Amino acid sequence: MNILDYVDVDLLQNANKVYFKPYIPMPKMKNVINSFGFEIEPDDIEILIDNTVFGSAKEGIVITNEMLFCKELLKDPFIISLSNIESITVKKNTLSNSLILNDKKSIIDLSQPEYNDLELLFGGINIYLKEINEFNVVDEDEDEVIDERKEWLKEIIENEHLSSQELEDEIEQEDPPKENQNVRQRSFLGKITDGVSKMAKAGSCLVGWHAGEWSHQEGKPLCYVEKTCPRCNKYVTGIHHNYSEWEYTYYGRCDARRQCSHCKHDEFKVVHSHEKIGKDSSNCRIIYRCRRCDDEYLGSAEHDWITLFDNELTVNTSEGRKRKCRNCGTFG
Repeated sequence: MNILDYVDVDLLQNANKVYFKPYIPMPKMKNVINSFGFEIEPDDIEILIDNTVFGSAKEGIVITNEMLFCKELLKDPFIISLSNIESITVKKNTLSNSLILNDKKSIIDLSQPEYNDLELLFGGINIYLKEINEFNVVDEDEDEVIDERKEWLKEIIENEHLSSQELEDEIEQEDPPKENQNVRQRSFLGKITDGVSKMAKAGSCLVGWHAGEWSHQEGKPLCYVEKTCPRCNKYVTGIHHNYSEWEYTYYGRCDARRQCSHCKHDEFKVVHSHEKIGKDSSNCRIIYRCRRCDDEYLGSAEHDWITLFDNELTVNTSEGRKRKCRNCGTFG
């Protein structure tokens, strides 16, 4: 399941400050990795929203198939698992646009992207969020679930905790035989390892990543599944659709449909077949045209650079730019 399958990338190709894989410029990618402070793999980045005036991408939003990373000017970066998000709405302000998480909390203000582009983008992302959240449906009240899991995690930590005094008691015994000392050390390290392992597993349950094998829900189509987590005993349900390939519904148009073979649930999407047909002579951006419906969009620029020598530099040449495209005249 890829988030870009739910976003109308074709309509957003010319969106200001919004970039999609595989057309995210490498300099922006490097700045994101250095500035955001998280271990973000470049291949995992599906969507980049650049919220900087000069295009450095050191502030903004990075979205993968599992996580949302945010970095705002003069604020610490943070990360949110998409499995914990029900919806993201866009609120239009006087000078910026706010992203509202689950209709409750504003998480970031974006001043560079256009409101309409953000509306279209997060409209598709919300469909994706609804789809992935179907895998982890819990019937209990959300606050009760959170409190219950906190108590469960606290119990694990208390049961597995080894105080510093216990460690001192192990170490400061008078002249213990070396063999017995080694046995106690191995036992102590084993307790620490087990405690860390249990705490890690508990943490994964807290964010909705439960263990256990899915099985079919009796009386429902085969795509409806259920399981009980062996770690926290939480009962969860999900829907794992078995979709067919995308099929076009009209001749000469790119409207497509696919259907789950189990429950007959239909999903609709515009599936273009773009191919490169040339360049825009004014800026060297690649022109792509769909073979079915003739839809066109401009891709990234591909310049034919020539080096400028000092005697060729003019007032129109910005500082540090000593090359020029022979086709469109852009300095770089």
